[in-house]
Formats: sequence, C-alpha cells, structure tokens
Amino acid sequence: MTVRKKESLLIFLCWIAYTASYLGRYSYNANINLIMADYGASHGEAGLVTTMFFFAYGVGQVVNGILCRFYPKRLVISGALCVSMLINLSVFMGVPFGAIRFLWCSNFSVLWSSLVLVLSEHISKDKLGRAIVVMNTTTAIGNFVAYALAGLFARTGSYKLTFLTAAVVMGGVAV
Repeated sequence: MTVRKKESLLIFLCWIAYTASYLGRYSYNANINLIMADYGASHGEAGLVTTMFFFAYGVGQVVNGILCRFYPKRLVISGALCVSMLINLSVFMGVPFGAIRFLWCSNFSVLWSSLVLVLSEHISKDKLGRAIVVMNTTTAIGNFVAYALAGLFARTGSYKLTFLTAAVVMGGVAV
C-alpha cells in the first residue's frame, strides 16, 4: 500500500470513528422528547442528562488533551467507542432513567484529542490541511444521522432503535 493510500485510510478511519461517536452521543438529544414521555421525566430531569454530559465532556477534553500522548491510541480509541456502545446499548435495553444521566456522563471525550494527535503524527504536512477539513465534517454528519434515524424510528414507534443502531455502528468501528 502506498503512503498516500495509507494516509487516506487513516484519515477515513479517524473520520468514521468520530462520526460514529457523534451518532452515539446525539442519540439521546435526538430522542429527548420521546424519552421524557416514555420515562415520565420532566424537562429539568431530561436536561440534567445533557448538562452533566456537557461538563464531563468539557473536563474530558482538557484532561485527555494533556494525557493522550501517554497512552496507546489504538486501544483508547477502540475502548472509548466500546464504552459509548455499551451506554447506547443499555439505553436501548431500557435501563432506568435515573441511570441514564450517570451513563451519559461517563460518555466523556477521549476521542478528539487522540484522533487529532494520531493524524498529526502520521499524516504528511501537505495532507494535514485536508485531514482537518475532513475531520470538521464529523459533528455535522454524526448529528444529522442521529436526528435522521431518530425521526425514522420515531415514525415506527421504536425510538430506542436509534440507540441500538448507534451501538452497532460504534461497535463495528471499534473493531
């Protein structure tokens, strides 16, 4: 495999990992109204889940940004996707609502700093700009797919399939 193809493959793998993570992260937000109705949760209770996630994610960005150079990226990236997969799978299986806020809080950010470091260490300078542009599409695409799936599955009366789909995608990407 040529260096050019290896770099393109690495960019794609980093892209798909972060896009999959956003599919998993936004599966809750995309279904929040149905979750509130299903669990009988108030707006405040449902919003607390996203608030706790926001703070855990922010702290995780800083901490992992500092520490990511010290741990094995391949294992950490796959491990983070597996943790998020298990969180989404537990929501699909009907974990009690009180547990969701703590599960979602553990869905902290390890990926971004690790993926950016992997790209910066293994992509040539002339292709790094392209990699950055590609990586900046992950949030929008992951978000779009999460909301599209939520809308599709809500129409069938099975909103929890969004969580199952996210779990399957993240598990596949982790492998």
